[in-house]
Amino acid sequence: DLADGQAEVTALIDLPLIRPMAPSDLRFAVTARLRDVQSTQIMPGRTLRAAALDLRADTTSLSIGGKGLLGDVPFDATWSTTLKDNTRGESQVRGTVTLSQAFADEFRLDLPPGTFSGAAQGQIALDLSRDGTPRFNLTSDLAGLGLSVPPLGWSLPRASRGKLEVRGSLGTPVAVDRIALEAPGMNLTGAIELTPEGQLGTARLDRVRAGDWLDAPVTLTGRGAGRVPAIAVTGGTADMRRSTLG
Repeated sequence: DLADGQAEVTALIDLPLIRPMAPSDLRFAVTARLRDVQSTQIMPGRTLRAAALDLRADTTSLSIGGKGLLGDVPFDATWSTTLKDNTRGESQVRGTVTLSQAFADEFRLDLPPGTFSGAAQGQIALDLSRDGTPRFNLTSDLAGLGLSVPPLGWSLPRASRGKLEVRGSLGTPVAVDRIALEAPGMNLTGAIELTPEGQLGTARLDRVRAGDWLDAPVTLTGRGAGRVPAIAVTGGTADMRRSTLG
């Protein structure tokens, strides 16, 4: 019950007609076109849909890849695993995902309206194992994505570029071990704790540099959906004469 869809399969199977036959004597090569794929099991709580995916398999590896939607978020990715000496059931996902307001809505990032405009491509890497918590790493140059933080008087035009990295694990709740943003007028690094409901718990930013007026560690503590987080600046420097605060 992993997924629903249709498969057109071409397979070549090469095996000796002997008894007993060792597993190493079996050779095969499979290609398949998977159509109208839909799954609610791959990421519980969200529906994955794809008009067409390509499957390839042989005695050493298996991969499935193509374009689709996770909820309302477009992706183009390939899942792959090795079929030899893989006792932990390890596999990987590599590809791209579209970062936009739809991404924020789908993953319940409780950000003020207008924070995102346009869209950018993010490179996603997932490392999976049968018994372990999935690890993820997301990076993007933010080209095409506009960002706006009116309380700080800061914005990133769609034509500008930056560097975004988000790394962590997909447990319950999601854990963000590292977030780093480098963009004109804004640099920050830190980690984020989310609540079991996926809302902001605590964001501990080791260093936030805004323009030429703020260089300090900042802690944001969530106060529930729709409420502005509590802010604590526990050190560093601020020159209010140059402040861009709204």
